[in-house]
Amino acid sequence: MADEFFNGVYAVNMSLAEAIRRKILPLPVYVTSWYFFRGDIEQLEMKAEQSSNPRLKNALLGKIRKAKSMIAELDVGIEKIFEKHIRNKAGKFIVFCPNVEQLQRMVDECDLLFTKVNRNIHKYTVYAQNSASDKQFEDFRNDKSDSALKLLFCIDMLNEGVHFDDVDGVIMLRATQSANVFYQQLGRALACSDSKKKPLIFDIVNNYETGDTAQQYAGFMEIAHDEGEYDDEIEFELYDYVRDIREILNELNDTFANSWDFNFERIKEYAEKHNAFPDVNTSYEGVLIGRWATYQRTLNNQGKLSKERVKKLNNIGFPRDVNEAAWQAFYEELKSIIRSLGHFPKKSEFGDDKKNLYGWLTAQKFKHRTGELEEEKAEKLMAIGCKMTKGKKESWDENFERLSEFVEQHGRFPDNSDANTDPENKVIYVWANSQRTAKNRGQLSDERIAKLDSIGSPWDKHEAEWANAFEMLKSYFGERGSLTGSNEVVDGYKLGKWYQRQVDLYLSGNMQEHRVERFQKAGIPLENLR
Repeated sequence: MADEFFNGVYAVNMSLAEAIRRKILPLPVYVTSWYFFRGDIEQLEMKAEQSSNPRLKNALLGKIRKAKSMIAELDVGIEKIFEKHIRNKAGKFIVFCPNVEQLQRMVDECDLLFTKVNRNIHKYTVYAQNSASDKQFEDFRNDKSDSALKLLFCIDMLNEGVHFDDVDGVIMLRATQSANVFYQQLGRALACSDSKKKPLIFDIVNNYETGDTAQQYAGFMEIAHDEGEYDDEIEFELYDYVRDIREILNELNDTFANSWDFNFERIKEYAEKHNAFPDVNTSYEGVLIGRWATYQRTLNNQGKLSKERVKKLNNIGFPRDVNEAAWQAFYEELKSIIRSLGHFPKKSEFGDDKKNLYGWLTAQKFKHRTGELEEEKAEKLMAIGCKMTKGKKESWDENFERLSEFVEQHGRFPDNSDANTDPENKVIYVWANSQRTAKNRGQLSDERIAKLDSIGSPWDKHEAEWANAFEMLKSYFGERGSLTGSNEVVDGYKLGKWYQRQVDLYLSGNMQEHRVERFQKAGIPLENLR
């Protein structure tokens, strides 16, 4: 079947690390550093100078002097790192930034940072608030200059689903504890090809050592070394040096203001005040509690955190897992909305700025129905008024209403692309497919078949795909009046080629009559693509 329809190419679910291990993707040169450690040291030095405890002040300043001396000896300036590793002076790089402010700052500073690489720099910016993002993206993609360094600064719009064949690497300026986000950023520099070119990964915010990323990626690298697959091809410049500096700063944070207990109390106060635990970049009352919290997770994973301290953290609900922390943050946000409204919110009460929260809640309900949600989490949600269990009829009617809303809003039934971009749409898409299966097996009542027929449910999967493509074409014609040609792509779908196939079928007399009628009724010509 694959030989007939896909030219012998099979789709396989494979992790990024496994694809690199099998040499399907090239092994990147990984350069890790820490762009912001000088600012962290300066902030700690100011706090140490203000300490009222002379002995603590002297101890802290001594450690700070040691960190400064180490940095001076290592000479780990970002400019020199770029100069050393960027051999292609006209290369292309994607720069991931944490926010618009940092993006604009890096655009302003990049001439200085890359001055030893190339003074001729083409800069592009892509982020949600930039109306010119699409044009900037295409200009970057098409920039073939052999004399300029090309930099695309973005926030999160390129995390998934975008690949380039000619990108030389990525520069990570977005700190994350999520292995998924880490791999998404890493993956933008990798492409399936026979090229021997090794992409450059500049991890300037030390993502490698935070969260669960380090263990997963380092584990892969150790296996690659043990099996002798890459030998000297792996480069981890500056990793050991950054680790030494980070350990000193973590120790400073841990001893600042006299004790571990002081930092623990700051974490506890923050959690009580904000109903959430800090992320990695959070500062509270002059203390970098976000990084301190991350360091406690690291110590715990290494078995270096005492039982007494583990118990104290457990007693305040401190999440020792990054994913658990994210779940708890959504849960606390939901509780806050309930307190504000005085009742559990309806879908319409979430608002546009809470779409992610509603998507998360929908996913929890779906996991509960499929038995994938831990009982403890289900109980916590039910305790605040979330209806996690439903009778079969109530559940069917609710899903039907959600499907009806989708059809009314989009003029078509959900497809796989909808499921991949929105957790709620995934639930609707899976449910709609299950109704088709139930009907084919004779398990769907006449009443329910009639309800689905009333919103135009396509009972044949191929017919459903055709109908979705037709509605997309109809919408396109309604907005623009024509297609520019057979190469037209709309929302990632090759609409021009699909339209050309319909024209060919019509001209050869092989198009089904009811489809011809739909084209005629919509006023879409079937003679040519103009």
